Amino acid sequence: MTAERVNDLVKKIKDKGGAKIKLKSSKSHSIKSFSYRDSRRSYTPDIVVEYTNKQDYYALEKKITAKLLPDLIAKWILFALEARAKSGKFFLVVTETHAELCRKLIANKQLSVELIVMK
Repeated sequence: MTAERVNDLVKKIKDKGGAKIKLKSSKSHSIKSFSYRDSRRSYTPDIVVEYTNKQDYYALEKKITAKLLPDLIAKWILFALEARAKSGKFFLVVTETHAELCRKLIANKQLSVELIVMK
């Protein structure tokens, strides 16, 4: 996923009325990391969009392999739970090559995830 595609995504989010958009790569806004209780591993969403009464979380997945899947699924579940706690949604952004695998995973694991496929 190129920086241009990420910028296009941020533009679309702004058009939807996102009050405050925080990017993981931005130095001006810090994004809170999340972890499971008693876990040493923490996860940080790539984009957090704050509205007046909710927060949406976005994860941009560039590389999805069988070895990474358990960790990715744990991250997605955690972000979906955090989004639900903030009355928002969790959006998973993937490339076309990973779209079908992610659709199957979301259905099989019954995840609360909105899938966005980038070209």
